[in-house]
Amino acid sequence: MKLVSVRSTKTLQTLSFAKFFLLPCAVSLMVSISSCDKSSTLGLNVQPVGDLLNVCYDDTTKLITKTVRETHLRTDQGLITSGAGLIGKYIDPIFGRTESALYTQVRQIYDYNSNSFGINPVCDSVVLSLAYGNNVASNNSLGKPWYGEGIGKSPLKNQRINVYEATEAYSLSTGYYSDTTRPFHANHDLVKGTFMFNPELSNYVTIGGIVYRPQLRIPLENEFGQTILNNQTTGNLANNTAFQSFFKGLYITATNTTGLGVGEGRITLYDLEFSTLTVYFKNDTSTIQSKLVYTLSGEGRCMYFDRDTINRASEINVQVADTNRTHNYSRTYVQSMGGLKTLIRMPYLMERIKGGAVSINQAELIVKVDPTTIDYHQDTFEPPYLLLLFGIDDSGNSYLIPDLYEHNYSPGYFNANYDATTHEYHLKLSRYVQQVLNKKINNNGLYLVVSHIRAASTANRVVIGGGDNSTGTNNLQMKLNITYTKLH
Repeated sequence: MKLVSVRSTKTLQTLSFAKFFLLPCAVSLMVSISSCDKSSTLGLNVQPVGDLLNVCYDDTTKLITKTVRETHLRTDQGLITSGAGLIGKYIDPIFGRTESALYTQVRQIYDYNSNSFGINPVCDSVVLSLAYGNNVASNNSLGKPWYGEGIGKSPLKNQRINVYEATEAYSLSTGYYSDTTRPFHANHDLVKGTFMFNPELSNYVTIGGIVYRPQLRIPLENEFGQTILNNQTTGNLANNTAFQSFFKGLYITATNTTGLGVGEGRITLYDLEFSTLTVYFKNDTSTIQSKLVYTLSGEGRCMYFDRDTINRASEINVQVADTNRTHNYSRTYVQSMGGLKTLIRMPYLMERIKGGAVSINQAELIVKVDPTTIDYHQDTFEPPYLLLLFGIDDSGNSYLIPDLYEHNYSPGYFNANYDATTHEYHLKLSRYVQQVLNKKINNNGLYLVVSHIRAASTANRVVIGGGDNSTGTNNLQMKLNITYTKLH
């Protein structure tokens, strides 16, 4: 970001000459700094030497924070381009029960006619293969392939997978959200028998002499595969459009998993770009097994998330139910999958300009993570990789703060990644604060959230320090550090 200065630009010769006056300048600087509300040399390195007399640093801006529910999150393929699919169920010791299910279209790769399958094709088996996300066989960035009960913990609780046929066509022109339910044949589970599993994330699969990436292979009923084969003469398989009109898609869930205790269960990440539905069959003219391969990599997919408040920490429920905007909390919560976000208010920010206009050199929000809430079972509840700040307009809707656009011009400017060493997030909002002070943006507060793409494709959550430190013991207190120049 280009720094604002009220002094004229000095020549290099003048700047070099200034080094002979370090002592008198230092004395002047100390006098000037002591006149600011709360100042130090922190942040002064971003300002030209000649402007130091007007620079102040402050970290006393009052922040009022509380946890609020996230509004429903859009999860359809129109926005989720990574091909991520989250399926599973776990009970978080702090955030309670969380579930994720997947609706997906099935894409027909080839066109079939009345002669494609031979005479009297008979289904041998049907397999739904879900490729695990982000492992050594994949170069994508979907994130860790599970969330919840640590894979290293033994024994792991089994997950139960259920697969149902959707009864409503997927519309690419419709937005689907995290709380959107779509109809399916709830009384007919397509899974053959009861399918229980634990993720085998490192085991490659060899099929017909070909090695495939690690995947979950779910056997489906032969009757389902036979129904597809029986339509080779109806025109329903003539092309992908006809097929998707005939077969509306699948609903895949693990919500029927039972017997989970606190800290047990997991949500597993799947890469749908490498996931398939395969129908194996034979016919009267050949004893060699043939197969139809369908892919789940089409555009039509969305996720449905569900959770309850029964197993959730009472502090979270208190904050979510609290409508008093003046109440402040020392701990707040952020959760992906349309879960929770933190509301941050700065009601006294405008007092910064009571003594005259100022130019914001840098404003940075320091968010500290409670490290005791991360490792429940062997690195189980990893914090979100990235948090973002969104402004709030007069109608209560979210908008991108101007600092997010700055990243397009200065890569790395808005680097809000989680630092696993310091357990902190640093989020820049210099342009936002300046525009609030200039009365170009109303001071309605901010939302601290998991970035949208990751919120819809990861299950992470985090406990952070809030703005309240009335007891004087909140070592995780959220801070807004501002370096600014007085323009008077």
